[in-house]
Amino acid sequence: MRPKRLIAVFLAVTVCIPLCCCDVSDLLQEAETSGADHTEQRYPISELKNQVEAYQKSWKESAETPDLQSQIEAVQRAVDEAYAIHCRAQIAYYADWHNDDLDALNLQCTEDYYVADEIASWFFANGYQFSAEPDLFQDYIEEDDLKYYASNSLNRVIAHARSSADSESERIESYYDLAYDDTADISVTNIRCANIYLDSLKELDVSDALYAYYNRDYTAAEASAAFQMIKERFVPLRDAVVNMMLDSADELLQQELAADPYDLLQKYAAKLSPSIAESAEKLFSEHLFTKAEGVNCYDGSFTINLPNEQTGLMYTYLSDSILDLVTVTHEFGHFHSDWRDKTPICLQSMNLDLAEAQSQSMVTLFMPYYPEIFKDNAEQMQLLVLLDLLDSVISGFAVGEFEYQVTQRLDDISPAETAALFSSLMKECSVNLEFYEVTHLFEQPGYYISYGVSALPALEMYTIVQTDPDKAISVYDHMSRCSCLSGEYGFREVMQSCGFSDYFTTNEIGSLADSIDSILKNYK
Repeated sequence: MRPKRLIAVFLAVTVCIPLCCCDVSDLLQEAETSGADHTEQRYPISELKNQVEAYQKSWKESAETPDLQSQIEAVQRAVDEAYAIHCRAQIAYYADWHNDDLDALNLQCTEDYYVADEIASWFFANGYQFSAEPDLFQDYIEEDDLKYYASNSLNRVIAHARSSADSESERIESYYDLAYDDTADISVTNIRCANIYLDSLKELDVSDALYAYYNRDYTAAEASAAFQMIKERFVPLRDAVVNMMLDSADELLQQELAADPYDLLQKYAAKLSPSIAESAEKLFSEHLFTKAEGVNCYDGSFTINLPNEQTGLMYTYLSDSILDLVTVTHEFGHFHSDWRDKTPICLQSMNLDLAEAQSQSMVTLFMPYYPEIFKDNAEQMQLLVLLDLLDSVISGFAVGEFEYQVTQRLDDISPAETAALFSSLMKECSVNLEFYEVTHLFEQPGYYISYGVSALPALEMYTIVQTDPDKAISVYDHMSRCSCLSGEYGFREVMQSCGFSDYFTTNEIGSLADSIDSILKNYK
């Protein structure tokens, strides 16, 4: 199966993914009945197949010229709907982690989306090659794929899609079985997971750390060079913050928030800017968020874009700790930047670096209100945010360097060597990560460095918030208006339009490190 199809499904796991406008609680209530019939929640693949075949027939046999634009828009909507049903099932499963019915439904709906996406690709490729107006299909096709779709019937494409979806589901399930097996030795688990990881990379036929799939405007080699400077300048800064918090960190992290994090979000987001206030009003008036708590749910957080509905949905795992506000404001950054975006799924081209910059920078905008929210702990919370950003930069670039080196040796590196390389790079930077713990490596290869790249502008925003909060909000409003879904914007382009640094120039990385060092001197 084509690499971008695999990437699309990987991204559906935790990134900003489209979803239909629905009430997740309704689906959860339906699932409470054991053995419930979920067939009505499945996307009708056969109807889409019949529709596409009828469109193709109209190109050849219709006495009148078919309305190709209407056909394209109908297929666009169909993919959006299939993706929506897939994501709704996934959200419901994440919110009820041990529900076997929801697990099965999630797998079925994932396959349905996969098939619908391939049907659409077959339609677009054939429209480009055989319709009267090929230019209308230009934006939807990839030249390298035309031969595949031209030489395969729609039935064969569907069969291939189902087989590939099953294969990917089995691979990810195998990873989770290994990662959550607490009876195995960690070193053995790392090597077993490395075998799965290498198989994934070989299936994707990668050569440059998957950068092409993420629409990055920097190379893996440039990121590798930046990593060397980050080791030199940012690791000492992180260690300095750790030392400043040695006596307070454990006690701080054990505290609960004095108020519900969503109540705090609603109160303070309204004070930031008219645009951010509008997003908060929408989020709460339409209740577009899901709180996940306890042990029976997925313990990650993510936000989804709903292009057909021009809205979005936040899923946050809350741990009843003081960090819950950081989680909620981070995801609100995604929501605020994405809910207005109408880019159809078939045309979306995710810029992960920009998306994560928008979310991580939103966290810093709330810091001027920390004295009201955290009282005597305000300064320690600001340091905790700084520590989190520094750690994101270091760990993100370290994992990125790992993937870069693996892809350079993909033909001859063994699972044991892969696990050892990961361990060695993490030790160089004092990053406390085991290979098997980084789920992104298995679900979304090439993703993780975006946490590091995007944390750099968030750190720069942190320095601006400290000195000029109004300027920070103005800069953020500009950043958040740049779509991370449309493919129009490059990360470096947007950052420089914000007046930020070019983070792949070592001198500017050094200047940012100097600014952070100066701020640290202002803390007690």
